[in-house]
Amino acid sequence: MMSSKPNRRRQQRLNFPPEVEARLVFGYPFPGGHRCVMPLRDLSPGGMAFTLNLDLPGLDIGQSIEQAELIVGDKRVRGDILVMHLTPGPFTGAVCGSLFFPLEDEDIVTYQSLVASLEPASTR
Repeated sequence: MMSSKPNRRRQQRLNFPPEVEARLVFGYPFPGGHRCVMPLRDLSPGGMAFTLNLDLPGLDIGQSIEQAELIVGDKRVRGDILVMHLTPGPFTGAVCGSLFFPLEDEDIVTYQSLVASLEPASTR
């Protein structure tokens, strides 16, 4: 059952330059299900938001999406996702906010580098 939670985000959302393609790829139902490619809306040091471009029945707050791949330009980061909100629900056009947990050390380094490259120069 879907529930609504207040936004607790304390980290700045970082947007992608218009010329950079940013997407999230995962299997649903996961892992290993139908290949889903969702456009990323923004990124932060702890997670991301993406737009559902198809219905994902059964996706709910608190659910994990395992073995996902974040692709931003030529950078790829593997990891798991924890769904924090679905607005309004698991339907086409909804926004999914999530925490991101990079898989291995190499993924952590790449993710941190990606976040740093998107931060405004005044905060570096």
